[in-house]
Amino acid sequence: MVKINTVTSKDVDTCLSNVLNIAEGARVLLTKNLDVSDGLCNGVFGYVRHIAFDKDEHAKLIYVEFDNKKVGAKVRKETVLPENVQSDCIPFGRQEEKINYRNDIRRQFPLKLAYSCSIHKTQGMTMSNIFVSLQKVFAAGQAYVALSRVTSLNGLVVKDFNEKLIYCDKAIADALNEMPLYIEPTNEGRSATVIILRNIQGLNSHFEDLKNDNRFTECDYICLTETWLNEVEGRNFELNDFSLHNKSRQVSYDNSQNFTELKNTLHGGVGLYYRKNRICHLYNLGVFNIEHITFGLPEINLTIVVIYRPPCYKTDLFITYLQKLLDELDDFGSSVMIMGDFNEDILKGKAGIQQCMERNFYKQCVTEITTDGNTILDLIFVKNFNVSTLKLRILQTYFSYHNAIAIGIS
Repeated sequence: MVKINTVTSKDVDTCLSNVLNIAEGARVLLTKNLDVSDGLCNGVFGYVRHIAFDKDEHAKLIYVEFDNKKVGAKVRKETVLPENVQSDCIPFGRQEEKINYRNDIRRQFPLKLAYSCSIHKTQGMTMSNIFVSLQKVFAAGQAYVALSRVTSLNGLVVKDFNEKLIYCDKAIADALNEMPLYIEPTNEGRSATVIILRNIQGLNSHFEDLKNDNRFTECDYICLTETWLNEVEGRNFELNDFSLHNKSRQVSYDNSQNFTELKNTLHGGVGLYYRKNRICHLYNLGVFNIEHITFGLPEINLTIVVIYRPPCYKTDLFITYLQKLLDELDDFGSSVMIMGDFNEDILKGKAGIQQCMERNFYKQCVTEITTDGNTILDLIFVKNFNVSTLKLRILQTYFSYHNAIAIGIS
């Protein structure tokens, strides 16, 4: 065993030990962030495999093999190791830190023995065998972190057990009690037509969430904004019993000067999943410069438009093309429902878009918060429609800034 001392004796404002008792084969952890991008950060564990000495028999380098082989990968590529040191080791020299107001310097290896460690240090670790003492648990959730590091009960030994130490923060308990159920029926019966409006914030990122949520897969139509797909990518997100119609941002705008930059930016886009056993007519209104999809439900004489307005799209310019779209819809002679993310918070008062819709005799139906920012950005407008047949409900989804809106039409 080697005992490595430093010049000063007080451990003040430093992660470097005054005395380091260490030997080959010792279990250690790194105590300093050396290169976070390479995994060499405070708290990673490993074993000392070799200690190199200078001509005066002072420790010069300590070679450590880390549990996670990705730690120090860049260093290993750039390091030529001695023949007597195994290839997956990382060499460590002494580090320097100022330790007090007199600017004294401590030079020490950034390691410490780690046969045991604090609960905080174990966060994120997974082990097959652990010995846990709960004697000094002092915070909510601390016992849970310690006990959940092990892969099975057979590998867990607990000392100083006290069930009162296993508790969560009251604020978390209150939030869980107030949180609505994740799985809930979208409607009471299948006689209704059920449509869900959802800002998906990337179908590629959240397709698995959508596919495994029965509230979505049991409805008839799923209207999506911010699909972030191009025309080809939509083929990769097929949903059982549904057909997908996707319209990307790139095909929604013309090549005029006002829209060149917006057309070439990523994200945006709208999409529609419609159940294969329902009659759905897709329409092309011939209106550009609005990200939208239009479809008709002849069974209930309803035309629906799904719209996404980017925050950078100036309201006055957007309203110009919105009005063209509304004029086209007037020729359909059916009830109309226009829905989407308009990025205009109606809680701040009736702004330009809502005023435009009301001038065209549309009624806005959403009254509950639709985002984590306590705003109502996802709106539903109807015209020539019996509102008494409409039932709206906000669906908590937990995988996007926006919640979904379930629309039941009896």
